[in-house]
Amino acid sequence: DASNNFSGDNYTNISNPETLYIQVLDTRTGCYNVSELILSISGGEGQDTVLERCDTDGLDDGFVNFTLSDATSAVLAGLPPSISVNYYKTYQDAIIQTSPLGTNYTNEIQNSQIIFARIEDGVNCYGINTVELNVYALPEVQITDEFIYCINEFPSTITLNSGLLSGVFNQFYYIWSTGQTTSEIQINQLGTYSVIVTNTNGCSKTRTLTVLPSDIATIEMI
Repeated sequence: DASNNFSGDNYTNISNPETLYIQVLDTRTGCYNVSELILSISGGEGQDTVLERCDTDGLDDGFVNFTLSDATSAVLAGLPPSISVNYYKTYQDAIIQTSPLGTNYTNEIQNSQIIFARIEDGVNCYGINTVELNVYALPEVQITDEFIYCINEFPSTITLNSGLLSGVFNQFYYIWSTGQTTSEIQINQLGTYSVIVTNTNGCSKTRTLTVLPSDIATIEMI
C-alpha cells in the first residue's frame, strides 16, 4: 500500500535474512505488481594474508611479478571446498566484480600494495579479504671483485670481505663457498671464492671474488 516505502539507495537490513517487497507501478494505468528481494548476509569469513617477494627481477625498483594464486589457500583456509576466490585491485572493483586481476600481477605501488580477494559461494559473495603484496630489496653488495695474493708470502693470509655497500654487517647472514659464515674470511689459496649475503627478509645476493697470484718482484737492473 506504499505506506512504509523507503529509498533503495541506502538501506541497512534489520534481520538476516530479510525479505523486502518491491512494487512495480505503471503510472499510466495504475496497474502494479509486487516482487520479493531477499537480503542474505553470509556469516563466513576468509583470511587476510600476505604475499612476499624479493626484488629478484634485476631492476631493484620495488616492483615484481606476483602469482596471486599463491595466496588462495591461505585466504580460503577453513572454508568449504566449493568456495572460489577472485582478486581485484580495489575494494570497489571487488564489490561490483569489475576488472578482476589475472593470475600474474605486478604491484603498481612501490614496495607494498594491498589488493582484495572476493570469496564466492556460487553466485553469492562469501566475503572480501585483503592480500598485502610486499616487495623486499636485495642486499647492496659489490657483485664481483679481484684480489692479489703474493705467493712468496705463503702461508700468510689475506682478507676477503662480503662487499656490503650499505647496512650494518651484523644484520646480514653469510655463507661462503668455504663453508664459513662470517662477514670476512682469511685465505692463502688462489682461486675463485663466493659468498651469499642474505638480509633479515630472506633476500640474498651472491658475490664472486677472484684471487690472482703475484710473485716476488725480480730486479733486472740497478
